[in-house]
Parts: sequence; C-alpha cells; structure tokens
Amino acid sequence: MILSSFLSTWDYSPSGRIALFALVTAFLASTALAQVCTGDVLLSSQTQVDAFACSQIEGSLTIKGADITSLSPVAPLISVEGQLQIDSTSLASLRGLGALTSVGGGLFIRNNSVLASIDSLAAVTSVGGNLYVRENPLLTSIDGLEAVPSIGGTLQVQGNAALTSLHGLAAITTVGGTLKIQGNDALTSLDGLGSITSVGGTLKIQDNDMLLSLGGLSAVTSVGRDLWIAISPALTSLDGLDHITSVGSDLYIFLNEALSMCSCGLNGLISGGAFSGITGTLYFSDNDLSGTCNSAQTVLDTPCSSVAGEDDPATIELALTVSPNPLRDRAMVSFSTSEATDVLVAVYDALGRRVGLLADAPYSVGRHELAFEADSLSAGTYLIRATVGAESRSVRITLTR
Repeated sequence: MILSSFLSTWDYSPSGRIALFALVTAFLASTALAQVCTGDVLLSSQTQVDAFACSQIEGSLTIKGADITSLSPVAPLISVEGQLQIDSTSLASLRGLGALTSVGGGLFIRNNSVLASIDSLAAVTSVGGNLYVRENPLLTSIDGLEAVPSIGGTLQVQGNAALTSLHGLAAITTVGGTLKIQGNDALTSLDGLGSITSVGGTLKIQDNDMLLSLGGLSAVTSVGRDLWIAISPALTSLDGLDHITSVGSDLYIFLNEALSMCSCGLNGLISGGAFSGITGTLYFSDNDLSGTCNSAQTVLDTPCSSVAGEDDPATIELALTVSPNPLRDRAMVSFSTSEATDVLVAVYDALGRRVGLLADAPYSVGRHELAFEADSLSAGTYLIRATVGAESRSVRITLTR
C-alpha cells in the first residue's frame, strides 16, 4: 500500500522518471550490499571468496583453502552469528575483514602458513566463544584484537613460532574457559595479558622456550581449574602469579630447568604453612635442582620473606650480550655484573637441555667476555643464559650452517 501510494504520487515527467530510476537503482544496490545469508557458509577457493556477497551471516563462516590469497571481496561483512574459522589459507593478511564487528561464536585463526598480520580485525568488539590463534608460523603479534574486552570460552595462543607480542589482547579482562599460551618459541614475556583478572578454566603456560617472565599475569586473582607452569627453560621465578589466591583444582610446576625460586610467586596460595588456596593435587618436579621448586614442602619451608632482603643476589645488576647473532661457528658472549659474585653461563637447546657450559666460577665487578665455540652443535635455535643467584639474563641465538 505504501509503495503503491508512493508511486501514484510520483512526478513521471522525464526528469521525474530519471530520478525514480536512480532511486530504485540505489535501493537495489543497497539491498544487495546488505544481504543477510542464513545458514553456514563455506569458502574453500578464491573463486568462492570473489563471489561472496553477505553483510551478515546467520550461521558460521569457514574460510579454508590453499589458493585463497585475498579477502578483499568479503569487505561488506559486519557480523557472523556463529563461528568464524580462517584455516589453512595462503593469506598474508586479513585485509577485507575491516568492517567485521562481532563474532557470536568462536574465532579460529590457524594453520595459515604465510599469515603475518591480523590487524584488519581491529573493528571486532566481541567474540562470544573461543579464540584460537594457532600454528601461524609467520605471525609476530596479535595486534588487531585490542577492542575485544572478554572471551567467553577458551583463549589459546599456541604454536606460533615467530610470535613475540601479546599486546593485541590487552583489553581482555576475563576468560571464561581455559587460557593456554603454549609452544610459541620466540615469546619472551606475557605482557599484553595484564588486564586479565580471572580464568574460569585451566591456566596453562607451557613449552615457551624463551619465556623469561610471568609478570603479564599479575592481575589474575583466581583460576577455576588447574594451574600449569611447565617446560619453560628460561623461566627463573614465578613472580607474576603472586595475586592468585585460589586454584580450583591441581597445581603443576615441572620441567622448568632454570626455575629456582617458587615461594614468592605462589605466596597468595599459601596460608598457615599450607597451600590453602589449592583444592587439588600439588605437583613439583624437574625444576632447577639447586633451587626450592621441586617439592611442595620445600616451597613451604622457604617462605618468600626469607629470600628477599638487602643482600639478595637478585639485587645484583646483570647484563648479557652475544655477538654475532646469528652465528655460524663462533661468537663472543659478554656479561657484566655490579658485584663480585659467582656466575653461571650455560647454553640450552630448544627442549631446555643444557648443551654447553661457558662459565661456572667467581667473577669480579665489571665486564667479562667468553668465547662460545659452536662447532659441535647442529643448526637451530639456542638460549644462552647467565645466572647470578636468583637473577638471570638470557639471549636467544640462531646457529646457521
């Protein structure tokens, strides 16, 4: 009725007909651009991506295909009510998803061999389910997710060999499910997780070869299930966990070869001479054998206050450099210390095994140099770590042949 009334009163003069044609054309174009697609959508080739015409999807969207190199035709998309999966593509970036604001289900970015950036996701403000960033070997950061305030399900960052920064996760305050940071070989810190206050499921930090600090977890106060800190060969303390006051199930601290001090980082879970904040099993094993992290009783017997003080070796200033890096067969390792003290300098492989000892002796104040002969080692990534008491400095090196 409204349309017929509108048309009956229209000026059908030549100029009026031209205006009506333009109006109808614009209406049809806007309708096409605003197309709502029902059900799940699968884009398995670049040809299918090129034909994409949805602005909203009332279902899930899967983008999976080795010949997919551009998402530019997906530019009208503003929302996906289900899951969004970007899997096993040849995309270098996610350019084309710049208008996307919400994902009702999970967001999965995985197995993309040349993906170097996800910053085109900067308009996304909500992810209702899980967030997985996995097995993207060239991805160096997660910049692009800064507008996402929470994750309803699991947050998993795993197996991204070149990843050095988690700053794109800086706005996230809660994780409803598990938080897993695992197998990111180049990651040295958890900076970027500093707004997270609670983890509803398991908190697992595992198998990050170059991880030096847990300081990025300093705002976390509760973990709903297990807490794992494992297979992190460069980690020397649990500082950063000290605000956690409750763990809903088990605590696992194992295979952290340089981890020598645990009581300060676990201080929030200890009360009255017991782990009162943990309801399940306590498991400490195969950490630094000279330290205090290999049994629950040893941790309890070494309270944080007993290792903090004016003469604590951790107050000694320590610096470490390696040159050249990358190297072929030989490098110079330089370290300096602000006090005369015993210094341990060792070389570790990617599995955390010690494969070389450069120094284990007392040194005077100042700068010292050591020759590192790498002839017997295979090409790959290694860690050189200098340790003075509880203070440690590490440098990741690349050995080529």
